[in-house]
Formats: sequence, C-alpha cells, structure tokens
Amino acid sequence: MNPDTLRYWLWVGFRRLPILAITTLVCVLAGIALIMVLPPVYRAVATIALKSPQIAPDLARPTVPSDTLTQVAAIQGEVFVRDNLLVLAERFGIYGDHRPKADADIIEDLRERIRFEFVNVGAIQNADSATTISVAFDHGNPAKAAAVVNHLVSVILDKNFLRRAERAGDTLAFFEQEATALGAALSQAEADILRFKNENIDALPDSLDFRYTQRSSAQERLVQLEREEAGLRGRRETLLTTGAADPTFSSVGDQELFELRRLLEQRLTVFTPTSPSVLDVRERIAAFERQRSAEGIAAADDRELPGELRIQLAEIEGRLDFIEQEKAGIADTLDELQASITVTPEVETELNRLTRNYESTAARYLAAVQGQAEATIGAQIEARLKGERLTLLEAPVVPEKPIRPQRRKILLASLLAGIGLGCVIIALLELLDGRVRRAAQLVHRLGLEPIATIPHIDAPRGTPARRIRALGVGTAVVGMAAGALVVVHVGIVPLDAAALRILHAVGLPFAGRELAS
Repeated sequence: MNPDTLRYWLWVGFRRLPILAITTLVCVLAGIALIMVLPPVYRAVATIALKSPQIAPDLARPTVPSDTLTQVAAIQGEVFVRDNLLVLAERFGIYGDHRPKADADIIEDLRERIRFEFVNVGAIQNADSATTISVAFDHGNPAKAAAVVNHLVSVILDKNFLRRAERAGDTLAFFEQEATALGAALSQAEADILRFKNENIDALPDSLDFRYTQRSSAQERLVQLEREEAGLRGRRETLLTTGAADPTFSSVGDQELFELRRLLEQRLTVFTPTSPSVLDVRERIAAFERQRSAEGIAAADDRELPGELRIQLAEIEGRLDFIEQEKAGIADTLDELQASITVTPEVETELNRLTRNYESTAARYLAAVQGQAEATIGAQIEARLKGERLTLLEAPVVPEKPIRPQRRKILLASLLAGIGLGCVIIALLELLDGRVRRAAQLVHRLGLEPIATIPHIDAPRGTPARRIRALGVGTAVVGMAAGALVVVHVGIVPLDAAALRILHAVGLPFAGRELAS
C-alpha cells in the first residue's frame, strides 16, 4: 500500500469515527449483556495421589499387581453408567426444578460436567514422581459442586480399597483351597506308592541285583547237587551190579552211564540247568537209570545181599531222597526268582509312573504353600494399607469464583469485534460510495491523467446540519458509555473498587489505605 492510499484510508477512518465508536460501543454492550445473561458456573476440584508401596517388593511382594490406574479407569466407567448418573442427579438435586425431561439429556450433561484427569501417568514406575488424579465437577451452585466432587472422591477411594482387599482375599482363598486339595492328593500318592511296593515287594527294582545273585547261587547249588546225585547213582548201580563197595565198570552199560554223567557235568559248566541241552542229557540219564535200576533191583531180589552192602545202599538212597527234595526246593526258588525278575520291568515302569505323579504333586503342593504364604502377606499388606493405594491429596472446597463466563475474555472479544465490525462497515460505505474523491479514481474511471487536482474543502464547521449531527452522535456515545458503566458497576465490579485498584496500580499511597480499610 502506497502512502497516498494509507493517508486516504486514515482520513476516511477519522471522518467516519462516529460509526466506529458506535459499533464498538454496541458490541461491548452486547458482550456485557451476554455476561449478565450467562449463568455463573463453578468448578470444584479434588486431587487424589497414587502412593507407592511402603514396603519394598523385594522384602514382601504384594499379591495385588500395580494396576491402580486401570482400576480407577474401571471405576470411572462405573461412575458414568446410566443408572449411577441418574442416582447422582437425584441424590444431590443437581437440576432442581429445571430437570430435563429426557434421561438421555441428563446423562449426556453429567458426563460433560464430571472430569477425570490423570497427571504424570508415564512416571508411575518412578518412586520419586507423584502420579495424581484430578476429579472435577461443574455446577452453578458452588456448594453442590463441592458436595458432588466429595462424593465422587469417596466412591473412588472406597471402591479402590474394596477391590484391592477383595482381590487379595480371593487370591488367599484360592491358594488355601489349592494347598488343601494338593495336600490330599499328595497323601493319596504316597499311599498308592506304599501299597504298590507292599504288593510287589519281591519284584521291586531295588532288589533286582540281589535276586540275580540269589539265582546264580541257586543254580550253582543245583549243579553241585546234580553232580553229587550223579555220583551217588553211579555208586549205587555199581553196588547193585557187582556187590562190591568200590565203583568199577563191569559192563558196557556202566561205561555208557558214566559218559552220560560226565557229559552232564560238562554242559552244566556251560549252560544253565534249564537249558534244553542239559534237560536232554538228564532225560537220557534218568531213562537209563530207571532201566538199570529195574534190572539191578530184580537181580538184587534174586540174591541175598550182604549186610554191609545193604547199609551202604540205604545211605545212598537216603542221600538221594534228600537231594531230590533240595533240588525241588531250589527249582521252586528258581521259578519264583525268574518270575520276579521277569515282572520287574513292568513293576519298575508302574513305580516310576507313581513316583513321577508324586513328585509332580509335591512340586505343585510346595508352590501352592509358597503362594499361600505370599497371599497371606499380601492380604495383611492390603489390610494395613501398606501397599500401593490412593490417598486424598487435596480435598474439594467450595469454589469462590466461577470458571464461566470468562468476563475479561468476553469483553476483550466484544471490543475487538466492535472495532473490526466498525472497520468493515466503514470500508463497505466507502466502497459503495460512487463519488470521486481521489485522482486515482478519476484516472481509473475516465482513463485520463489530470493536469492538477483540487483538494477537498470542508464546509464551515458551524453549519446547523453538522452541529446537529455532531450533537446526536455525541449524545449517543455518551449515553452508551454511561449505560456500559452502569452495567459494569452493577454486574461486574463496582466502579469505586475498580478506581481504587487502578490508583493502587498507579502507585498512589492513599489508594492502598482505602483498599486495606
């Protein structure tokens, strides 16, 4: 913008100054009227602090996790429930005689009035920083606003305490039930292992090596008895056939029987007594002995034996009978040992299963007992208020000044709006005026460059028309200013108090004495 244009618009503004003053005064009066019409709104605020646990988690770990902010958010959701908001409105008479007809309007309005603000949420893990929760409520009655905030704070603190105590109690009850159930299961597992061991005491894997040793000893004893039996039978055959006390081979049959017995001794040194090779040789010896015995007894019956020979044969028969009995006992023992050895792997498998079940139950029982101990400590921490908890940092007080309407901002906005509106009106009037006032307008319209321009010559100031207009404008401005002062004095602040404050701000000493009085 060139200097000529700027001077022109300044001249237009000065010339149209009454319009600017009137529009500004009208907007200011409208703002004052708006301030007078809008009802005051008071906000009561309370501050809740989140306190860290008083006992170090390393010494006593609480069973309730540090999710207090999450619980507060859940409590906030409960406060905003439809039924709770309606009960709150009825309990404190928030709307009085101006209760909205629709419940939905009440709920929407209360949700806008109740405010929850979380401060320093990110620093909850830092013990040196404080996490606070601000609870606020807006209402036209300051006492009701404070009462509602006090009620909301009580609800938050009580619900938080009850939830933490209930959670700690539920945790303790769970671990007590778990420990009791696992204790019974552990006793049952011990009884099952004891019963199984008693039922299979001869086949337990712990005694497997001992039973292997017993079987080896029984087999060696059986081999010894077989050898002794073979020798006794040979001697008896010799006595029956020859009638002499010394064993000699009197025939081919005696030689064959001796070879079979020696073959049996050789195989017993290599194979077990139950081996098929050993059993085959024994069957052959037994068959041959039965045949020779029958022949010997028949021959012996045909002749008279000497007394000494009869005594020897009786001793041999007695020893053979004892050997047969001992062999039968050893055979039964070997069968029992073999049966127990055979069933030992199955017994070991079942015993391992029972042992694993016992160890698993014991581990779970120990964990449950440890959890029960920790839950007991956690319940005591919550009962004594030593854990993380909410405390009232700043109680709600009855507010003294309203938060709405913001009078200064409204007055400033109305002043700026009046000035802006006046400028717009002046610009529109000047743009719609078709008269030529500047050389630039003449050049624009006619397309001709003027040789010279004659400046505007105002009419004499003392003309009646100008006097009447000036008087009317002045009267209107004074009247509006007086009305504005009256409105400010009655609705906003007394003029004498405002004057004293202004004088005190300037620094006059007597103004300070007046304010103190």
